Formats: sequence, structure tokens, C-alpha cells
Amino acid sequence: MLSAQGRTIEIERIDEDQLLIPVQSGKLESRLFRVGSRAAEATAAPPTPLAKNTRSRPEKADPEVDRNVPLDAYVSLNLADRSVGALLVMAFRDPPAGDEVRWAALSGNAGSTSDVFARKELMAKELPAIDARLATARSQRYVRVEAGESVFLQRLPVRAQLFAGWNPLSSSLGHYDIARKGFPMACIEDGSVSAADMVIAFHPEPGVPTRQCLLSVGDEVTAKALETEVSRIGILPMSATFYIVLDGTVPLLGERALAARLAHLQLRVFPADLRPGREQPVATLDLDMPQTLYP
Repeated sequence: MLSAQGRTIEIERIDEDQLLIPVQSGKLESRLFRVGSRAAEATAAPPTPLAKNTRSRPEKADPEVDRNVPLDAYVSLNLADRSVGALLVMAFRDPPAGDEVRWAALSGNAGSTSDVFARKELMAKELPAIDARLATARSQRYVRVEAGESVFLQRLPVRAQLFAGWNPLSSSLGHYDIARKGFPMACIEDGSVSAADMVIAFHPEPGVPTRQCLLSVGDEVTAKALETEVSRIGILPMSATFYIVLDGTVPLLGERALAARLAHLQLRVFPADLRPGREQPVATLDLDMPQTLYP
């Protein structure tokens, strides 16, 4: 026990050379002191998380990625087609949607009549085919998507209609690290791709902080060409073919969000002055995921 400034503080002896001073008013952590040395060494115990900052969600195992699946076996998705997004969200919804919801979402005839008996008959007729489509979609977890980030899509508005939106946490590249043979950038696995009615998130947690990864470029000629563009502006137009393994819905990100693992990426980096007629990329890189963290 210790008295100081009119207050009594309880001190717990952990062992022969360690004392634990508990949480005091205005302090967020207890303090652990080592005694018996020339100078007491204080180390902070981990702070207790504040209740308002805690967020719980059901733990769910990441989907397994079979690296033996050839890239040309990934099913191509056109996320610009709204029906594709609706089908995927409904296929991976957990828990599964009821008959009325599935039919209303995926039948082109659901709005054709308000007669309840006619709707019931039409739903019974169409649901088997709808459920077969859903079963096929669930069985095709390995998909590929063409997507471009915002600068790329703005520079090529006509061609951009063929692409989904790629939402990297940052599209800037740092200067080339000669020792590590790569460019620092925001980790691609922390981003997402999206269309008008859905999003596929590679890191399905809201508020993910920006992590730095290494964009490996071992070829010196390619590295020099990219470094020239980085030195000009840093933020470069990029598009990519994403090879994705779908998992399931992510309620924390919204009703039309899917979680996924990113297995492979073909990244195309364009010059800073990209414009129609000058669409040759500075570099096309094939990248296996996950990336290496930087530094």
C-alpha cells in the first residue's frame, strides 16, 4: 500500500521484482514496475478496450483457395450487368432468402401482375429454374472480373462501360525500392470491386486502415519505365483482371456486399497522361496473392 497526496493506492506484488499499480483516475492503463535494478523500468500493460469501440461479428473461416484451379477455368463475370449482381448476392445470401424474395429479385415477370393468385402460380412455375441458376452460381466460386480504378475509368469513358469499378484504398505508387525490387502501394487485398448494385470486398471489415504492400517488379526496364511515371505524378491509371474466390454475404458492409479472397491479379499500369488512342500500358504484371507487406 502506498500513500501519496492524500490518496491511498493499492499495489500488488506480482513476484520478487515486479509490482503492479492498478488503474488510477485519469489513467487508461495499469503500470508494471520492475524493482531491484538501478532505475525502475516501467512498461504499460495493454489497455482495456473501451466498450464503445468494440465491434463483434460472427467468426467465419476464410474460403479455401485451390491454387491448382487454372486461371482460364475462372468464370468471367460482367458486373455491369445488373442481373449478375442480383444473382450472386441471392446465391450467397446467408441465411437463404424465402421463395417470394428469390422470385421477386430474379424473375423478370414478378412485376407483371398484382393478382395474388396469378403471382402464386407464376412463382411456382418459375422458381425451379431460378433455383437451378442459384445452385450453379454457388458452385462457381472461382470468378474473374475486369475492373478499373477511378482515374482509368474517367480517362476512357467509352471503354469504361466494359469494366466494373475497382476501389483501391489508394491508387498511388511510391518510388521504387531498389533493395526490395518493388514499389510501395496500398495493399490490393484491402480494396474491393463494385458495380451499380453490388460490391465484392476482399477485406470484409469496415474501417480497414491503409496497409502498405510491395508491388514486386523485378525487371529493371519495366521498373525504370514505371519510376518515370511515378516521378511525374504518383497517381497512375490502373486496370486489372481480378481472379476471385467468392465466400458469402457481408452484412456489416450492406445487404448487397459479398466477401471474397483475391487469388491472382493481372495488373495493368498506364501512363499518367492516359487518353483515348494512347492506351498502351507502361507495365502488365501478373501477381499471386497475398502481397508482401511493406516495409
